[in-house]
Amino acid sequence: MHILIIGAGIGGLCLGQALKKAGISFAIYERNVDSASWLEGYRIHVNPVGSQSLHGCLPETLWQAFLAGTADVKEGFGFLTEQLEELVHIDESLMVGAHPLAQHGQYAMSRILLRKILLVGLEDHLYFNKRFERYAFVEQTGVHAFFADGTQAWGDVLVGADGANSVVRKQLLPQAQRVETDAIALAGRTRLTASSRQWIPPVLQAHMNVVMAKRKFFFFSAPFDHQQKLRHANPQLRQAMDKAGLSWTDYIKANEDYVLWSFITHRNELATVSQTEDLRPIVVDKMAGWHPQLKQLVNQADESSLTRLAIKTMLPIQPWVTSRVTMLGDAVHNMPPLYGMGANMAMHDALILQQKLIESSKGSPLLGALSEYEQIMLTTGFKAVGLAVGYTHQAISNNSLMRSINRTWFRLCTKFSLLKQLTFGNTWKGKLGDRTT
Repeated sequence: MHILIIGAGIGGLCLGQALKKAGISFAIYERNVDSASWLEGYRIHVNPVGSQSLHGCLPETLWQAFLAGTADVKEGFGFLTEQLEELVHIDESLMVGAHPLAQHGQYAMSRILLRKILLVGLEDHLYFNKRFERYAFVEQTGVHAFFADGTQAWGDVLVGADGANSVVRKQLLPQAQRVETDAIALAGRTRLTASSRQWIPPVLQAHMNVVMAKRKFFFFSAPFDHQQKLRHANPQLRQAMDKAGLSWTDYIKANEDYVLWSFITHRNELATVSQTEDLRPIVVDKMAGWHPQLKQLVNQADESSLTRLAIKTMLPIQPWVTSRVTMLGDAVHNMPPLYGMGANMAMHDALILQQKLIESSKGSPLLGALSEYEQIMLTTGFKAVGLAVGYTHQAISNNSLMRSINRTWFRLCTKFSLLKQLTFGNTWKGKLGDRTT
């Protein structure tokens, strides 16, 4: 069996690692010219869905490199008012459940470093500067991939892991649509330095937070901080990186400390904002009456980090007739970022697909195995999409009564632990179920 993977993003590389671990032949085709072309991005939140998937896909050396490369543990998640008053704090053990195994935890990870880890050992399977154009079935025996440079590749199965603007999806499911929501995000990062650590509020350095404003705005912040690890864990960290074939220099470059923030509102609020404008004064203007240190966090953001993003999602896709072409991740269930599940679900898909291909390699009918994968992938993927869309609507809602009720509810959760348990227990684990073990 030989698998063609189109796209070397997190999902495609994770599948490559999983297939290599299983001894299944594969090749990955990436449109970028080399491995450095798309080594960019900010902090990624890997929750238990992603952690279990990574653990299943990676060899032990790379799993240990992943654990070593994560940022300092930041305890839990907080909801704040725009005056930095704490509404409720959810302990990490409540969010993910008590479990001693590392693969059931949640982690902050540099997207750059995660990609570097996923690239290790795949050099002989990766083909760059390969812009995929189309596929064609070879009778009943396989599938051909055609690339813009005139070359072709043959495989038993082709997997579209080519992201939100998937060319594979456009051919396989031309009716599938990706649409804009009513939300727009302005985001940036503010460096954690000796100076900024003095004025950035401790709660914003301590863990992820959502500022629940009284009206129509959503503000999210997440620290990415390696200070303690760099000070206390160098020998273990270096050993894990060395075993994975990663340099200490790569680790340091990928892990500058900062607070990532995102301001989200209805697109009508920012209809006249262009891609070239400095976003900082625009965000601060919308934050009238907010705590001055929240405004300062925005004002002190690196100009080069500022991003304007129209938030899109994928409309639900009905099951299709299974063939030797399938998809994973954003190529099929692209979702808004507010639930933090995009990369996690791509890694989840990779592990489930690996498991089904292993079953096929042992004698199960190939199309039956792929059909089972697609059923799981569509069910879990679009469940996550639905939750993300719901959170997006809540984030930009101008229903002041509902926001007031939510704030009151969170204050009650602080006073009554049972209420907090019922509201937030197993936040990451319980809503999607566990299909990775």
